[in-house]
Amino acid sequence: LGIGATLTVLAATTAVLASRRPALVGLLALPPLGAAAYWWVGAVIDQHSRAVLATLVAGKEPTAAEVSAMLDRAVTAAGRAPRHIISDQGAQFTSADYRAWCDGTGAKPRFGAVGRSGSIAIVERFFRSLKQECFYRILVPLRLDAMRAELGAYVLWYGQHRPHRGLDGATPA
Repeated sequence: LGIGATLTVLAATTAVLASRRPALVGLLALPPLGAAAYWWVGAVIDQHSRAVLATLVAGKEPTAAEVSAMLDRAVTAAGRAPRHIISDQGAQFTSADYRAWCDGTGAKPRFGAVGRSGSIAIVERFFRSLKQECFYRILVPLRLDAMRAELGAYVLWYGQHRPHRGLDGATPA
């Protein structure tokens, strides 16, 4: 696909990081049906509210700079940086650029435990829900604008209408 990263932020998530609880960040490779390439989907999720603060759609594996830009958008939407950012140990999250972003915002990078389920369970559950409730039900778009629109519609529904068991049936919004 050869498309650069594009960022999307939901404006309706203002001040959800007020508790300074950890933010979770993750990346998912999602193949369109019959395509040789993948969409890379990134998400920043507030651990306390389960709100999706920012998303990323890229036609290639995102760099640390692209992930940091997504985190900047999440911090802008929330009004402050989280105390901790929990991620996997992918190259984007172990790079000097990512650590410099964390140092600059005062967020401490933490990694989920390798091989232990539950260490980044909230973001993994979001990606599972995204696949099951959205992308397994439609043809994954081949165009960037269509992919961004589908992801944006799902994130809006996920935050405003979908009950969350971890929130006793409430929604993040």
